[in-house]
Amino acid sequence: MKSFALYLLLSGTLLLGFVSCASLDTTPEDPQVARLLGTRPLALQWISWDDFGEATVTRSGSGPLRIRGEQRGVGNEDYLTIDGTIREVTETGFTFEGTIVTKVSHNNGGEPFTREGVYHFGRYHDRGFWRLVEMENPEGHVDYVDIFDSLETAKAPPLD
Repeated sequence: MKSFALYLLLSGTLLLGFVSCASLDTTPEDPQVARLLGTRPLALQWISWDDFGEATVTRSGSGPLRIRGEQRGVGNEDYLTIDGTIREVTETGFTFEGTIVTKVSHNNGGEPFTREGVYHFGRYHDRGFWRLVEMENPEGHVDYVDIFDSLETAKAPPLD
């Protein structure tokens, strides 16, 4: 009788563990994560507000979110690249770990500026984009690295 009770106890524990794991797999995607997934316009104001690049956010299974993207200048060698992992997503932004490289002919002596580490992208007043929070470059200028919801949002006039 004791072994049957132990069997029931262990079976119930294993069953509960299985149910818990299954429910985690079937939980609907967090709306903030879902909002980030996919390919969206990417821009650095020094390069262009008319010719956007693209950033793609993906997830493989239940693994971390990955982001990769670039914007290239037209008729010059300016560029922006982003490559890394999104560690946390909230209503007000996300935490990124990886590399962001900007190269603009009239900034930093025309040399690439590499940011490596943990950075934050903020989302302000549902304005349709996430912006790099740590935006100061080596010359003390501000780099607006923006990831937009859509091309329509990217081309919309700024809010007053």
